[in-house]
Amino acid sequence: LTIISVFAIYIFGNFLLNYQIKGKQEKVDSISNYASVQIEKAKEDKQKIESIITEYATAKSNQAVEEKKTKVNNLLNQIYYTIPKNVKLIEIKSVEDTSAEENKTQKFTIIVQSEDKVAIEKFKKDLENSTVLKNVKMSEIDLNSKIKQGSIEVEIK
Repeated sequence: LTIISVFAIYIFGNFLLNYQIKGKQEKVDSISNYASVQIEKAKEDKQKIESIITEYATAKSNQAVEEKKTKVNNLLNQIYYTIPKNVKLIEIKSVEDTSAEENKTQKFTIIVQSEDKVAIEKFKKDLENSTVLKNVKMSEIDLNSKIKQGSIEVEIK
């Protein structure tokens, strides 16, 4: 009878211990699954953040390009509306300014011709009074006795 009692206590203890171990194992599995889900969510969040950073960088670089385009369009409009009829636009050249990389200004050389030197000077003066341009400088060349040519350097504000 004692052996049966000890055996019954052993079986009951073994059953109770296995039940507790099984419960603890389920808790560990649950915590492990929760941790895995959270790690996956963190990876997804990291990918979203990297995607947003890339979009921001692209938008920022596109913004700089758009600002340049807008400034060039403003320059062209300024020239269109201020150039006198007797002044002929020969060329507009972009000049890269590498002296200040961070504060890069857009510089252009506008070459015009006219038989009337005063018209070229008036055009230069109108560009100086522009709200779009700054640092307007001009050099003149006499091509022949009739035609004068002006090379006007400008910076876009």
